[in-house]
Amino acid sequence: MSDYSNLFCIQPWSRIDVYLDGGIYYCCPSWVGQKCVGNLFEQSWQEIWNGDIIKEARQGMHDGTFKHCIDTECPHLKETKFYEPVYERNNIEQLYVDFDSVKDFRKIFENREVHDNTGPTSVVMSYDQSCNLQCPTCRPAIQMITPKNRNYDKMMKLHEIVTEEVITHCDMVTVAGSGDAFGSPLFRNFLRNFEPSKYPNINYVHPMTNALLWDSKMWDSMKSVQPYVKTAYISVDAITSETYDKVRTLKPSHGNFEQLVENLKFINTISTLETIVMTFTVSNMNYHEVDRFFEIKQFLPDKDIIWYFYKVNDWGHFGNKLNDYSIHNVDHPNHQDFLIHWKKCLENGKNQRMRHTLQGVKL
Repeated sequence: MSDYSNLFCIQPWSRIDVYLDGGIYYCCPSWVGQKCVGNLFEQSWQEIWNGDIIKEARQGMHDGTFKHCIDTECPHLKETKFYEPVYERNNIEQLYVDFDSVKDFRKIFENREVHDNTGPTSVVMSYDQSCNLQCPTCRPAIQMITPKNRNYDKMMKLHEIVTEEVITHCDMVTVAGSGDAFGSPLFRNFLRNFEPSKYPNINYVHPMTNALLWDSKMWDSMKSVQPYVKTAYISVDAITSETYDKVRTLKPSHGNFEQLVENLKFINTISTLETIVMTFTVSNMNYHEVDRFFEIKQFLPDKDIIWYFYKVNDWGHFGNKLNDYSIHNVDHPNHQDFLIHWKKCLENGKNQRMRHTLQGVKL
């Protein structure tokens, strides 16, 4: 690992991801070596939040060792200009400015505290994998957890713990880190029945979605949550209808790029929505469009866009086909052609807010 002693990451004090098996992570699991800090089916929330594992992670941030962090996977550690959640120690005042109204990071940093009484500032609900699509780089089939599903009771128990204990003091809730915010019946219901009075500290509700269901009718059914949706995460992975059909489903008739475009135009009209994270998972199916992804801006001219590019992750369903999708690997037969498009992408993104997990790719 490189020397990150001049950096300080706030993730172990600020973020929690909750997964269906009850596992709790303080960061994206692939960025911390799948290091689980506890399980809500085996421990209480308070035992996890100030347990030995997460305290060890916090100490690693104070020491500058970034223990458990996989720097080749984390897009935050390969930047030349750092931003939340990673701050330079010689510019630590920026952290206090960013979070002064949310959490006392000055006290945490200056006193090197590893115990935290206030809870996370951001919670990611990743325990419902329900989605309206079956993207080949994500899942082998349509997944929808309903009352007939064997995981339904487990999911509902987790949801009760999260909504009654885990998110009570946080500033942001992300719905949903594992599926689609509008495709999941559980999360759709949470958005439709969001109670601001129950969560007075929540200022942001951040939907993660493919946006195919985010039309005006869906949005009108969620009146109470609308003022809190100031940011969103939209996964697209294509710039043409032909490619969209390939990356979005194994059944070409289910892609509907035209519907996506119409929905993006509608989303552009949502006045409370300020910033959108647009994402592109680069694979053998779409790499030839990676340098054109910024063209999506034409449908969202009034929004601040952060562009994320991901390499294909192994979600456990590929079997022996993972390498076929992994165009970023040097031994892929089309890797050299990919490099041509990737180089153009990096050039086109110079003046954009662009972030990616392909740092190891050599041009």
